[in-house]
Amino acid sequence: MNEMVLRESKDEEIREYAVNIQSASTTLLSLINDILDFSKIESGKMEIVRAPYELAAFLNDVVNMTSIKAKQKQLDFRVEIDSKLPSVLYGDEVRNRQIIVNILNNAVKYTRAGMVRFLVEGIREEHAFILKMQVKDSGIGIKEEDLKKLFEGFARLDLEQNRNIEGTGLGLAITHNLVEQMNGRMEVSSEYGKGSVFTVYLTQEVIDESPVGDFRLKFEAMAKQEKGYRESFVAPDAKVLAVDDNGMNLAVVKALLKNTGIQVTTCMSGRECLALAAKEQYDVILLDHMMPEMDGIETLARLKQSENQCKATPVIALTANAIVGAREEYLKAGFSDYLSKPIKGTELESMLLQYLPQEKVRIMQQENRDNSVNIQAETPKKQSVINERIGLEYCTGNKEFYEEVLELFCSSYEEQVAKIEGALEAEDWKNYTILVHALKSTSMNIGGVQLSKAAKELELAGKAIEESEHTDENKTFIKEHHKAVMDLYRITVREAKTMLDI
Repeated sequence: MNEMVLRESKDEEIREYAVNIQSASTTLLSLINDILDFSKIESGKMEIVRAPYELAAFLNDVVNMTSIKAKQKQLDFRVEIDSKLPSVLYGDEVRNRQIIVNILNNAVKYTRAGMVRFLVEGIREEHAFILKMQVKDSGIGIKEEDLKKLFEGFARLDLEQNRNIEGTGLGLAITHNLVEQMNGRMEVSSEYGKGSVFTVYLTQEVIDESPVGDFRLKFEAMAKQEKGYRESFVAPDAKVLAVDDNGMNLAVVKALLKNTGIQVTTCMSGRECLALAAKEQYDVILLDHMMPEMDGIETLARLKQSENQCKATPVIALTANAIVGAREEYLKAGFSDYLSKPIKGTELESMLLQYLPQEKVRIMQQENRDNSVNIQAETPKKQSVINERIGLEYCTGNKEFYEEVLELFCSSYEEQVAKIEGALEAEDWKNYTILVHALKSTSMNIGGVQLSKAAKELELAGKAIEESEHTDENKTFIKEHHKAVMDLYRITVREAKTMLDI
């Protein structure tokens, strides 16, 4: 609701109050999360869940989450990313993000003036790839006698200096524990009154050697974007059903999607959801997990089994159960994806952009990046397999960066096809699943929506084989559909080359 106040209020004083509410609630949420994480660590229940992830998206999230705070304090926030880093890695993306965001937030928090530098590079060893992430600041530094207490739980150092700094004193204790659980290494050096350097080394597997490219371009484009909210797309013909037993949550979903023009229908139980689905076809269903009588998982199962208009409709779980491994659990239950509560407007729009029918969506593209912003809405070409507007959206509207991503997509084609074909021939389902997962992500980055969705179907079948679920049926599915997906891959690359005039 506060986000809607920020979006819609024209009164500067009210907006200032809303900004303070946003800041305070974010701080409260982070404090509670720290306490929950620390209790998990102490009870031995903290899990490390490894999976393939895109390095550029990971870095983008990290920079997004910390650069705003640095800008508010007028700090010089420098980002230095080695352009030769591999584009897809295998590790625990959620915990990696938690580690580096904790360190970056501390750097911003304890630096009153000056700079914060974020450096990322890779170290190649004989049988391993090590992701090195370093944060350097010109902040208050740490006394030598305090360094040995740095990773103790609930430890607040130098209280005389830091009495006005918010926090539980758990951040670095959690970070240190996570690094150790992942067999990583953490180094700290500091000079009191002059600043600190935190360096983390995490061993990751390389899934895709294609380089991430010039991250600086993307960061600069992001920094130039206009302040304030603007809907990323409009879809007045799209129909979304939101199911939640909490009326306030439904009001939030409707409000967050108001500017997109989407036709939102709401209901407050699984039974109502099934009744509506029997009468009306929806493009996406947002389904709460924890509901009385019939929860989201049971509702989804009945939706798949009964006769209705929405058997093929993507169903996205809405849940406060945003723990590590939750996404995999929801996918296993049959959901297409999940969104954690409290729902963020930008994440909701981004999720719907992936699952709404392409022909119903018009991307709102910022053509100019100066103070005068010209918004154009265009319907994608129906004959094209690449939706340039969606690709540009993923590349923050930067045409130069988008072309660089297209080039990488084309140049890696031969190698990726050989890997995928090799894994299929060897019936190496683990690697096959990892490779088509990477294809799903990289094709979406260029706007290859059809290819991304097709690769996702292969990925889901591969995961089912790994989990010994309907193994023969899923092997048959992959073998029957593999060639068509590879043909679509070839067509998509050909179109990308045409766009690049190569």
